[in-house]
Amino acid sequence: MNPEELLRHLVENRRAWVQAQRDHQRRSARKLTLSEKVALSPFFENRTLDIARVKRVPLIENPGFYVDDFTNSRGIAFMDTILVSDRYCPSTEPLVPVLFHELVHVVQYGLLGRDAFVERYVSGWAENGQDHFRIPMESHAYALQARYEANPLQPFSVEAEVRRHLGLP
Repeated sequence: MNPEELLRHLVENRRAWVQAQRDHQRRSARKLTLSEKVALSPFFENRTLDIARVKRVPLIENPGFYVDDFTNSRGIAFMDTILVSDRYCPSTEPLVPVLFHELVHVVQYGLLGRDAFVERYVSGWAENGQDHFRIPMESHAYALQARYEANPLQPFSVEAEVRRHLGLP
């Protein structure tokens, strides 16, 4: 398989995996709690907070086709459904910073749609040495999370920041 075919293969498989995981995990996921919504509402639109669902899992598993190692991840977003790893985010740790980061991805999915999100994500991974932290959509989510954690009492619109970063009106 040449690099272009491999990338196309990864994108197609990731799209199917994202959809299957979202559909499967959402059934047993919970809504955000009132305290989570209160903490996150200065940064996210109500519609984002209302559609998001959260589920704790023992460990985030890699997909069968393997693109990135998710087993060390604290969380992952499948469109509007967030999984949080008990191994890397125990229940004794605050959950809101992890939710903040994953909700940035929920906003990205919402603005781009599943297919365009996956294509940008996988392309960013391939173009940046297969380094998870250098994927533009990840590095932006980490930057917004750091901004939030530095001053959680200074509101800003994540959606506006994501639109700007993605070059959307």
